Amino acid sequence: MSEKLKLSLREVLVFAQKREKARQGARPFSALSFKASAGGAYVVNGERIPYEKGAICLVPAGVAYRRESEREDIFVLHFDADGILPQTVRIVQVTDIGAYQEKFAAALAFWQRREPGDHYRASAILYELFAEVIAPDEQATREGDYLAESVRYMEKKLSDHTLTVGKLAARAFVSPANFRRRFGKRYGCSPKQYLDHLRMSYAQSLLQTGYYSAEEVAERCGFVDAGYFCTAFRRHTGESVTQFRRKHLEK
Repeated sequence: MSEKLKLSLREVLVFAQKREKARQGARPFSALSFKASAGGAYVVNGERIPYEKGAICLVPAGVAYRRESEREDIFVLHFDADGILPQTVRIVQVTDIGAYQEKFAAALAFWQRREPGDHYRASAILYELFAEVIAPDEQATREGDYLAESVRYMEKKLSDHTLTVGKLAARAFVSPANFRRRFGKRYGCSPKQYLDHLRMSYAQSLLQTGYYSAEEVAERCGFVDAGYFCTAFRRHTGESVTQFRRKHLEK
């Protein structure tokens, strides 16, 4: 989602939704709503996307859905967006329910009052909600996607001795420092430590079969030098390659 996204407010509404399963066809405008009193779910292309009381829900233009809900009070801002929004319904569960209900209520009050400047005041709240809730959630989703993809890439490339943090960061289009920081925050270790752990786990599984020599295991796990592999293996497991293999083959 671009920082240059332009939003144009169409209307602000509040209504009480009875318990029902309501279908809504694709609309030419987007909606940002606040579920003030109860939970429910959106169903989009067969996928059920649940939400709880206090959820802020973004429904982009062009997305058809079915909503399943208890009786609930809903504030909704309809708007046009000049820029790219998520391609499906996005749910953000906020913790400070009262504060966000006040923001939506204020937007409604400005919209209904219609004094000079009120349209801009209501529009400012829409931008504020995007800045505080939607943009950070979108950023977190993107980070989670590229980090998870990086882990999958590591798992496929265990034998590649040229694999580095720099290459992983380049594939994710972020700097190595940024990649290390965000990876550590999510996984609790550095990318290199994670890769080393994957390689050693794979090495142990190969050694347990009894079919591979230390040299073959080293090559399959991305080590150019078998001697260095054996040293790293002992440091990781507390046992030599020979001790580990003998212990497991004797079982």
